[in-house]
Amino acid sequence: MMFDKGTDRLCILFYKGTDRLRILFHKGTDRFCIVSLDKINLPFCCVTKRDRLFLTDMNRKEISMNDDSQKLNRLTSRIFWLAHDDQFDRPILGYVRGDRFSLAIDAGNSAAHAARFAECLDAEKLPCPTFTVITHWHWDHTFGMHAVPGMTIASRGTDQMLRKVATWNWTDDAMNARLVNGEDIAFCDACIRLEYPDQPHTGEENHPSVMKDPLQRDRSTIRVVPPIMAFEGTLTLDLGGVHAVLIHVGGPHSSDSVIIYIPEEKALFLGDADGADHYFNNGCYDKEKLTALLHALESLDFTHTLPGHDEPETKGKTIAFLMEELARPTSGT
Repeated sequence: MMFDKGTDRLCILFYKGTDRLRILFHKGTDRFCIVSLDKINLPFCCVTKRDRLFLTDMNRKEISMNDDSQKLNRLTSRIFWLAHDDQFDRPILGYVRGDRFSLAIDAGNSAAHAARFAECLDAEKLPCPTFTVITHWHWDHTFGMHAVPGMTIASRGTDQMLRKVATWNWTDDAMNARLVNGEDIAFCDACIRLEYPDQPHTGEENHPSVMKDPLQRDRSTIRVVPPIMAFEGTLTLDLGGVHAVLIHVGGPHSSDSVIIYIPEEKALFLGDADGADHYFNNGCYDKEKLTALLHALESLDFTHTLPGHDEPETKGKTIAFLMEELARPTSGT
């Protein structure tokens, strides 16, 4: 595997001499691409975002990482977020402070992730969230749901998928079988094994990734739960002085995706709604779903977007990226 930095982005070249390599996220934009291995006994997993490289393996030996995931950041006087952590595929966790109630966006990928978020809120003297809205069913946004305070809210589709995932077993054999039958994908499989190691390997107990999350446990502790409340269409929460409009937008990443619009702050939490579909569409964008998402975003009056696995950006930049994807030729044409 070779890494060649070009003009303004990172190109990834790989040797396709066996069936072990697979591109999960297609390369060609400045957002990100992921290359992973189909076979979990070949443990390398690499992620590029814009022109930053992060490379890790399933034995928890970090090679390179840009980690800003320990900070609670402020967008406005009412909106905060905990940065994403690429090493463990942890998405941003958002927070909206109302005068009467507060709202979290996504529950994180584990109880340890949820606990880190709670610690950051406490350090800023922000109240615990009254509600936690889930953007979609994927593990990195939901496996911390059992550990968050207050009421969890998600779309009906997310509720249905979580009830299915709650029946999954997390043994090696069960996880391998889901890779074979297509229920899960190699990248998520690898990151779950990082977040939930069976045991720290000898000599690695003092690695920062182990020490910084004392609640981290093995995969037998994974607990998947449905939301307390499921909704369809649109749901508006009056938090006091600020509203959160929950919109089941669907889109190209996952059909259950919800975006959270904060009109008074002109901000939009996207979750992963702007991403491609790596479970059911080979990491590609469905152009009809992408067009519908673009129309939905263009109809909302906001200035800043908070995507699930990147830094906040302007509405113009988000729309431009999606327009670029819409104009990109479909693979094979």
